[in-house]
Order: sequence, then structure tokens, then C-alpha cells
Amino acid sequence: MRSNRAVSRSSTPHQPLAERLRPKALGEVIGQQHLLGPGMPLRIAFESGQPHSCIL
Repeated sequence: MRSNRAVSRSSTPHQPLAERLRPKALGEVIGQQHLLGPGMPLRIAFESGQPHSCIL
């Protein structure tokens, strides 16, 4: 049986798969560059520590 490195990065193996694979940092998010790319509004809000409420 082959191990999946993405799954094994979690320190607690009893967490649900979605929790183990969820991005921990903005740099791990794939896609959505128009929202999360450098200098974009959501990235600025998250990095400033003041995320705002919004519906996308």
C-alpha cells in the first residue's frame, strides 16, 4: 500500500480527511488568484489580520 504524503502531513491521523488536507496558509490555496493573489483585496485583508465579511 502506498502512502499519500499530503495526508501524512497531519500530526493527528484521526482527523477527517478534509481537515487534514485543508490549506493552512494562503500560499497553499490553488486557484482564485484574482482574489488571493499578491495585492488582491482578500489577501490584503487576511494578511492585515482584519478579514471582513463578504459573499463571493
